[in-house]
Amino acid sequence: MPEPRKRGRRGRKQRLLSGAGHVERLPYIRNKIPCTEILSEESLEIIEHNADTILEEVAIEFRRDPEALDLWRDAGADVDGERVRIPRGLARTHCDTAPKQFTMHARNPECNVEIGGRNLVFAPVGGAPFVEDMENGRRYGTIEDFTNFVKLSHSSPAIHHAGFHHCEPTDVPVNKRHLDMSMPCCVTAIGPSWAWVRIRAVLPTASKWRGLHSAGFSWTTTW
Repeated sequence: MPEPRKRGRRGRKQRLLSGAGHVERLPYIRNKIPCTEILSEESLEIIEHNADTILEEVAIEFRRDPEALDLWRDAGADVDGERVRIPRGLARTHCDTAPKQFTMHARNPECNVEIGGRNLVFAPVGGAPFVEDMENGRRYGTIEDFTNFVKLSHSSPAIHHAGFHHCEPTDVPVNKRHLDMSMPCCVTAIGPSWAWVRIRAVLPTASKWRGLHSAGFSWTTTW
């Protein structure tokens, strides 16, 4: 009598890397409809002029962030303590260096998306203070709810981007919440995801979860 065939066991990481449970993604949309011009060019110039006035005269305070102050100082702003005054036109000069379109890379290269231009990339909502289901009703979100939303986004072929802040997981301390929220995005979804401004704190941990090395990333103040 032949011996029964043994089923090989593989860890969760191997299944993810091999593409098990892969969801075929629908292509993101390239919008061919012209953009609606809500304001005239003259109105836009008025808004930018007044914004420059606020940046130059009222200024912005960057509290307890010496690195940000150094970056603004090197960029040509007037730094007085924690207050930064941005000379008229400087913000526009630096905005013009940003690319009109760029690629957001996913763990699976087939899920990379192009942001900008005529591309429409669908992603989940962000920042919801409450969640609701049929069993527990409307309530504050938890890290379990957040993880489930990430999984749902991953399983939907029409969602191109994992997003990030699906709901507020109130059962996790605020000082480490961004790290706990990064983990499901890294290990349960293969698409690209956003990150908070705390990305310098998130990246080393997220790199380990995704099997990456933080040395493979470079930081720069220019595009």
